[in-house]
Amino acid sequence: MERSPIMLGVSAAVIALLLVKLVKAILGSHLANFMLEAAYNLPWLAGGFVAGYRSRLALLKNGAIAGAFYGGVLCLIGMALISTRTHGVQEKVSQLGFSALAIVRFSIMFSLASAFGYLQRRREQLSNNALDNHSGWGSLKPAP
Repeated sequence: MERSPIMLGVSAAVIALLLVKLVKAILGSHLANFMLEAAYNLPWLAGGFVAGYRSRLALLKNGAIAGAFYGGVLCLIGMALISTRTHGVQEKVSQLGFSALAIVRFSIMFSLASAFGYLQRRREQLSNNALDNHSGWGSLKPAP
């Protein structure tokens, strides 16, 4: 487990979530529902992408951990807000069930997005290696 990609992924997701909330607050009901749904996908996409891009070893594991952490924090905040209004045991159990499903969902979504981040970094590395190894016309390195 690498700490840096996980924290950067969670930070990117939180920043993206705040951006989405800001856009929603500014535009309000002027956005169509499908646009809002697309905007709400930005946090897990950005967070997972960053976690995968920065990972060196276990990119899916780091993405899943970042997603579980992000989902856990959001669910704890949501449960704290909702539990002030509910008092029955049945409602509390259903809140826990919804929270567990949300954490699993974020974990899966972050790990899927982390694969795209890793592929992007790998693509950049391969293109940089191809430029470094090229010794033909237009090369930056002199031919041996």
